Amino acid sequence: MSDLALKPLTPLSETDLDHVVAHLRQLYKKYSLAHAVEVGHYLVDHFFGGDYSAARANDRSKGQSLRDLCLRRRQELADLDLSLSTLQRYITASDTWRTLPEQTRERLGLAHLRTLAAVSDLPERQHLAHEAAALHWSREQTALAVAEWKQSQRSGKKKAGRKPQPAVVRAAAAVHAAVRALVKLQGAAASLSPAHRAAYAKEVAAAQAVLAGLGSAG
Repeated sequence: MSDLALKPLTPLSETDLDHVVAHLRQLYKKYSLAHAVEVGHYLVDHFFGGDYSAARANDRSKGQSLRDLCLRRRQELADLDLSLSTLQRYITASDTWRTLPEQTRERLGLAHLRTLAAVSDLPERQHLAHEAAALHWSREQTALAVAEWKQSQRSGKKKAGRKPQPAVVRAAAAVHAAVRALVKLQGAAASLSPAHRAAYAKEVAAAQAVLAGLGSAG
């Protein structure tokens, strides 16, 4: 055996590992979304004649064949990690994806699309999707914005067509939601690497400085 084969590998730093995990997460997000959208589009074409409105309404006269597929080929689909509920989620994702501008939908994940599907008003859906992409909202932050829209609809407010809030207001709201989520998970903070903790603390301090500056300016 050569000396080269016996030479120990240089341990990877936490930063190196962070980069690898981030890249893997990016690949998973990209290809899981593409997979879901393509499968959903195929199912709507095959079982609903390309009619997304029928698929959206869960039209049993057209969707029964999809149920038959999942009932009679359950094990074969399970081998592919597929089920009726999974296929229905893919249809929803495909339906939402096609309603969004290309530059927006490419920056969102599958969970974002499923959450945004609850917004029936198309301009409002596109607005929230743009905000989620631009401000890097998590699924939870997107769900919070959708819940606020639903509440406004129940209250009889015409939120659609409203004047969009300034980006700094939306960004501050996103910071607020993220901090609340972090506080709830403080018991798991020990799992963060020292590099992560230092980087996050620096970014939080920068956000505090910005907010303090806004307060003094007012």
